[in-house]
Amino acid sequence: MLIDLLGMDNYISFNIKLAEILGLHAAIYLSELMNINEKAVRKSKVDNNFFIIDRSYITRRTTLDRTEQLKIDKELCDLGILKINEANHNTIQLNLSVLISLLSGENEEVIKNLKETVKKSKTRKEGTKEQQACESMKALIETDNPELYEAYCDWIDSVYAKLHWMSKKAVLFGQQLVDETSNRDLDVALKIIELATVNGYKDMTWAVKLYKDNYEPSYRVVNNSKISYTISDKTTKPELSDEVF
Repeated sequence: MLIDLLGMDNYISFNIKLAEILGLHAAIYLSELMNINEKAVRKSKVDNNFFIIDRSYITRRTTLDRTEQLKIDKELCDLGILKINEANHNTIQLNLSVLISLLSGENEEVIKNLKETVKKSKTRKEGTKEQQACESMKALIETDNPELYEAYCDWIDSVYAKLHWMSKKAVLFGQQLVDETSNRDLDVALKIIELATVNGYKDMTWAVKLYKDNYEPSYRVVNNSKISYTISDKTTKPELSDEVF
């Protein structure tokens, strides 16, 4: 029915002051996280203030895709607003005291610095065509693990710094090769990407060869943490309950 399309469930609100400090997308994202947190508390689906999110649901609610969500996650973690469970990166905790401090304007100097940081970040993202192309390559990264995502971002940045271009095929093939070589072992994957980043390899094949020649199998034995990773939300197994929001 038409009334269903116009119902309030199809609308989302956000805090104007947070948008002023952190930017519009972060404010919208935080608004949805707070709504999910409230539902999780009401349904007793929290564990030590951690709750599970469904990133596809958040995309439907906010239009922010998984890549944008992960970028905002990192920013909010750096600010102490968000905490992520290392074992399940779709399990998060909001630091409401930090949010309240921002909204109450208790520390004007901190708020001023935050605004400057957000402004500079936005300027960098909206910069040259090369920077925009670099960001479009990062949008092809297929992981929900923040550490792995950041490693791939550093790799893409290093390639652009060295060669000033990169292809979609190189990014997708690079991830596939890392997954196959590491067998989704996080430590191994990070090491391979690190080698590609340090040397500015556009072709991940060279980083894999360097890893096999100089680190395997000793690196697996000494450094393997037994932590695996997934490449999408569909393979993530919730820890707190089977219900996500």
